[in-house]
Amino acid sequence: MNCPNCNKEISDEEDVAELKDRLMAIQQKLAKLDDDFFANRFDRPVKMLTNATLQVRQILSNVSCSLLSSSYNTKELPEEIEE
Repeated sequence: MNCPNCNKEISDEEDVAELKDRLMAIQQKLAKLDDDFFANRFDRPVKMLTNATLQVRQILSNVSCSLLSSSYNTKELPEEIEE
């Protein structure tokens, strides 16, 4: 069988051997990835974003409560009497 790109003759055995070599290389690279890799690349950033989101929600809730309280307090003030 000839390669469609370079017209070089290729056998099925060569294809299988090349695929096995590539799979072995991929397995070796995956084996080098440890838990710290995933923690540093995914878990920690997601945790930081989650915590930041919670803080923003708390701040917005506090601001909302302050605004409502301020609005409520100004409605209850007695009207000033002009002399």
